[in-house]
Amino acid sequence: MIKKIFIVLYFLFVLNACSEASTTTQTPTTTQTPTTTQTPTTTQTPTTTQTPTTTQTPTTTQTPTTTQTSTTTVLMPYGPEQFLDRGPWAVGVRTIQLEDRPVEVWYPVEPNTVEGLTPEVFDSIDVISEVVRPFIPGDLGGEVNTNSFRDATPASRGGPFPIAAYSHGSPGYRQAATFLTSHLASHGVITIAVEHLGRSLTTLLTPLADSDTPEDNVADLFEALEIIDEDSELGPITDNSKIVIIGHSAGTRTAALATADDRVAGVALLAGGFQDLAVDRPALLVVFENDSIVDPLISWELHESLDNSVFINIAETGHATAIDVCPLIQERGGLTELRDALGDSTVRSGEDGCLPNDADSRAVHDLLRVYLTSFTYEVLDLPRGTFKMTAEIADLVSDVELRGFNDPPTKQSETPIRSVIQMEEIDVGELGVGFRIIYESKSIFGEPIEVSGLVLAPDLNSEESRPVLSVAHGTVGLADQCAPSRQEPVANLELIKPFIEAGWVVVASDLEGLGSDGIHHYIVGESEARGVFDIVRAAKNIEGLNADGPLVVWGHSQGGHAALHASQRWLDLAPELNLVGVAAGAPPSQFPLLRSFLQSGPFQGYLVMVGASFGSAYPELDYESLIKSEYLPLLEELEKGCTGHVFDIFNPIPYEDLVTVDDVFSLPDWNARLTENDTNQRNVQVPTVILHGTDDEQIPFIASQLLLGQLCAFSLSAPIELREYPGTNHATAVTEYWSDLIDWSNERISGAPANDQCE
Repeated sequence: MIKKIFIVLYFLFVLNACSEASTTTQTPTTTQTPTTTQTPTTTQTPTTTQTPTTTQTPTTTQTPTTTQTSTTTVLMPYGPEQFLDRGPWAVGVRTIQLEDRPVEVWYPVEPNTVEGLTPEVFDSIDVISEVVRPFIPGDLGGEVNTNSFRDATPASRGGPFPIAAYSHGSPGYRQAATFLTSHLASHGVITIAVEHLGRSLTTLLTPLADSDTPEDNVADLFEALEIIDEDSELGPITDNSKIVIIGHSAGTRTAALATADDRVAGVALLAGGFQDLAVDRPALLVVFENDSIVDPLISWELHESLDNSVFINIAETGHATAIDVCPLIQERGGLTELRDALGDSTVRSGEDGCLPNDADSRAVHDLLRVYLTSFTYEVLDLPRGTFKMTAEIADLVSDVELRGFNDPPTKQSETPIRSVIQMEEIDVGELGVGFRIIYESKSIFGEPIEVSGLVLAPDLNSEESRPVLSVAHGTVGLADQCAPSRQEPVANLELIKPFIEAGWVVVASDLEGLGSDGIHHYIVGESEARGVFDIVRAAKNIEGLNADGPLVVWGHSQGGHAALHASQRWLDLAPELNLVGVAAGAPPSQFPLLRSFLQSGPFQGYLVMVGASFGSAYPELDYESLIKSEYLPLLEELEKGCTGHVFDIFNPIPYEDLVTVDDVFSLPDWNARLTENDTNQRNVQVPTVILHGTDDEQIPFIASQLLLGQLCAFSLSAPIELREYPGTNHATAVTEYWSDLIDWSNERISGAPANDQCE
């Protein structure tokens, strides 16, 4: 029986995870061993029988610096074509331990020492908790031949070897790209990968550590270098005076920030580019043409800002192409068997670039090996002759092509999420400038949609980046006419005035289906979070606005629900945005408690709106079956008026007379979706504050007290606190906490430490 794989759970969280080595990554059929003497790269005499001539092909393999007995030496030509195949070294792999996290190390091994041994087969299931494994659907093989030998003796000659570091995405883990990490080691580059617990799949499923900041990830990387340097076997053969860092997706932020260290000679950024380099270093930026997670334009913009970078766009590829599991998915024709368990949108993200119609992912891995190894050798000044990064290198690999080389992306991702479709100026008086916009986003099922919203700013003349406040509105109803952007004059201008006067950009999405096509996805967390983020992306495209600074999210009531989901889904949905804090006012949580609290009361209409919204958002849910037949015609009223109208229609009806089921949570499908959209199911990923009045008559204060404890129970939660406002109700709490919110937001953009009540 083939073991089940963690692929399923990886795709539950969207980004990088598992490993499956490409079949082209293999031990060469010709015995390749280090030569017996170190010789210049311009002339070299092999130890096997060979008549020297006046014209001799120079070697391109890395050679030991001390005498070594060898059976044969294979001379390799100059140029990057050598990097298609494994290098002259066998590869060992071992795990070293930082204080609270593992680090994987791949290193050169003398080939004769592992003859007859079996390379390590890595089983992806091992990173999953035994408690969770029974819940993984499907029967998928997850064994990976890493072409490396566990705890093999490091090469005692041939060093010192330089260092490369691989930084995985979120969520992922350190063995996510063995097709590359093992390959680099075979070419004489010791390669390390730290398990970044703050974005590790392992700890998301089996919590082990506190949350990490990007700076923590960089510190862990250099701490790992120190431990290797002190290792009795690895230390003597390691040269960490210059290193290359390779990051994928969220790992590109680690690579970019690490450039502050003088030892970093260059960085390779795969499917990222949303973090400026701390110091301008040589950079290789690789994007995947159809990436629907991180827009290739983001990397292009970074490329244009750098003095020494190469930009490569690989055709017919996606975000997941750069990880080992992609060939597995492609061979299976996708993850069709997982759709029922995980939902279409989740599976779509996991298949990104790994479907049969996409480029052959094994060929793409070959191409990545060539470019990344060539780049590593170039910036480390390793003795392989002189060559430049060119578009022609791609000709070495069939079945894959470049869409561009140092050219701007000409094809956008299949679901663009940054374009402003329509913009209309609105009157905001002396406050500044305001626009009602319609922008591109995508639904929870990955389909392109249009969403409306507001953008407000001091002016359109900014030459410097401005901080951004993304506002999520409270409950207004489900009808299009209730959309905040349609109201005249614009509501709550006095509240946001201090932000505008301080130079902030304020954006406010109407959220999916409100003021635009479709039913408003009320209390659907992913949909709300997309609305919060995508309007920021859209605002960044408005000339003169410069909405590129740190981002704070605030919302109250329904908006508090949206804000918390933004805090919990940031790294999945918008890792390129510099989200620094989330403030959630009176957020709905403890859904079973809320149902009991609201039914047959003055706010019962909320329950009807949630039911209608979920029935529209999730095809498996039949809301009409939950409403007694005599009241079904009343559901049409949801599209005829705002919250007050809904209350007038539904509040007078006793709850037990309205519904066919006493407890909707007793229905498995409904219970699953309601639980999924509660705000207590995920850790917060950025500093978060909950603001709540103690006399709240709509969302009881005890719900937030319970929520704080639940969020603190996640060991990976970022700093979180609950601020209570005695004697205030659902509405009056906002004005009471507003000055606190302003101060808290300013602290977040200034980088001040956030209070954490979980400590």
